[in-house]
Amino acid sequence: MHAFSRKNHPSLTGSRRRKSCVLGAAAVAALLATTACDPSGTDGTDGADGTTPADPPSATGSAKPGEPTTAPAPKPTPTSKPAPKPTPTSKPAPKPTPSGGSDDGNGGNGGGGGNGGGGSTIAVCTTADLSFSSTNEDEKGKEVRHLLLAAKNVSHKKCSLHRYPDVRFATDAGSVAVIKDSDLKEPATLAPGEVAYAALLAGGGRMDTYGAKSILVRLQGSTSDSALGRTVTVALPAGVKVVDIDNGALVTHWIPTASGLALRFIMSR
Repeated sequence: MHAFSRKNHPSLTGSRRRKSCVLGAAAVAALLATTACDPSGTDGTDGADGTTPADPPSATGSAKPGEPTTAPAPKPTPTSKPAPKPTPTSKPAPKPTPSGGSDDGNGGNGGGGGNGGGGSTIAVCTTADLSFSSTNEDEKGKEVRHLLLAAKNVSHKKCSLHRYPDVRFATDAGSVAVIKDSDLKEPATLAPGEVAYAALLAGGGRMDTYGAKSILVRLQGSTSDSALGRTVTVALPAGVKVVDIDNGALVTHWIPTASGLALRFIMSR
């Protein structure tokens, strides 16, 4: 063994101390360099207290002061579409069509209308629609007892004569009685230019006789005692100045176009 040891050699001990100082200074410089690169003072490893550093705040992290702490609620989404507009289930009802009226659009008047063709209602004839005349049905030279009253449609539309003419031979006399068997149970409907007839029996009773110089006629409606319009004065047949009337005078219902049928009810009397 050498006479001296390393422990007690002064030059060796001083050399080690200088080396330790140099190493310590290098370590401090390295530490300072690391701190300059990481402002937070950490190197990405566990902290001095043994805990793991908190993650950096994300975009959805804590809000800035004065801002809401939760995200705004999403806008509501409609759950259903608007209800469709109602669709009409049926077409509107048509406007009502008048069921009455004459064939040419003119309505009836007075006591009502008669039944015409096609189920339509024919206007009642008025005195303004008609012209009146009378004829003598007896042989020349004989007493005038059988007369034929004619009513011609001079209008431009169909019309109907109802029941029988209300006939008087004087203003102060009563109405002539009707022959009930002559009722045809329907009105006498006349087209323009057509004629209806009523046969007149001047007398037969030989009581309450008086002389008549004209025939007074008034029309009737569809119901009993429904007189229409004014009274019309009809002249006696040509060549006849006076007709003797008594309590046996009679008249038939209006009969359309058939003068012979009307006369049948009185000629045998």
